[in-house]
Order: sequence, then structure tokens, then C-alpha cells
Amino acid sequence: MESWLAAHAPATHRELAPPAERADIAEAERALGVPFPPSLVESLSRHDGSGYHELVFMYRLLSVAEIVDRATMCRRIRREAGLPREHPPDQDVYDGWDDLWIPFATDDCGNHLVLDQRSVRAPARVGLDDHEQGGRFGVHPVYRSLPTLLDAVAHALETGEVVHHWEPIVTSEGELEWEVE
Repeated sequence: MESWLAAHAPATHRELAPPAERADIAEAERALGVPFPPSLVESLSRHDGSGYHELVFMYRLLSVAEIVDRATMCRRIRREAGLPREHPPDQDVYDGWDDLWIPFATDDCGNHLVLDQRSVRAPARVGLDDHEQGGRFGVHPVYRSLPTLLDAVAHALETGEVVHHWEPIVTSEGELEWEVE
């Protein structure tokens, strides 16, 4: 993805953050009380977020600090709404936030892509947390895991193909954007 962005969307490439410090990742895990899956640690160790650019469809990747801030905010909202802290693991649709979810991307409208760290289901599966509709998993095979999702994004960038109704577009300013097909 990096080489494609450098060649085709240089404005987006320039905004990729430098690597996160391992100590910052460890502190975030302690603060949230949830271990980060190896794929998230690897991603953050490469770039601590994607700045303000949407890198994964309509979502921008969060930095370590933003992950903690977003999870803390969602946990507070869940508490204030009187919703349970954790949900039964045998479901794919949830009414609200689960404290074993790790937000790793946002559309900046209150919606997140999350990694589910409950051990009963497939560990580190990707879900969609909609601030109005709750959490959903199993939406599309591209969301099976973070590596699967990032591979799908890379494939879309390299081929220009539509992936799960998202088509990559590069603006005249050299920024990556995604259009819904």
C-alpha cells in the first residue's frame, strides 16, 4: 500500500504517521485492559495512524492515542446508557459497545471499525460499530480480520477494482478517496 500511495496518491502518503513506539502500544493495552492483536501491533509499528486521510474505505486509521481516547469515550457512553459491559459472544449484532472491542479506524462521524478481542469467537475479527445501530460482525468476508481487510484495500488500490462496494479514487491533489459503487 505504501509504494502505491507514494506513486499515485502522494498527498495521502505524506500524511502517514511515523511508527508508534512499542512502549506507547503497551501503555494503551494497560489503559484499556485489553491486549492488542499482533496484526494491530504490526500495523501501528509501521504507521501510528493515517492522519486525516481515509485509508480503509471511508475510515481513517487511528493512532495509539486515538484508540485509547475512542475506546474510553465509547465505554463512557455505554455506561451512561446503562448497557452491559460485555455481550454474549455467540451473536453477530449488538446493541452497543463491548469493552473487549478495540477501535482501530473511524469515519469521524461516531462510527468505528473494531477488533473483537473476545476469545470465544474468531479472535481479532473486524466489526463495524455504528453509533446509532450498534455493532455488527460478519458483514462481508473482507472484514474477517485486519490482515484480510488491509489485503483487500491493497488489492483495490493496485487493481482499481471495487471491493465490497468501495472504489479507490485519486483526486487531482494526490489524495486517496473512496467512492461507493
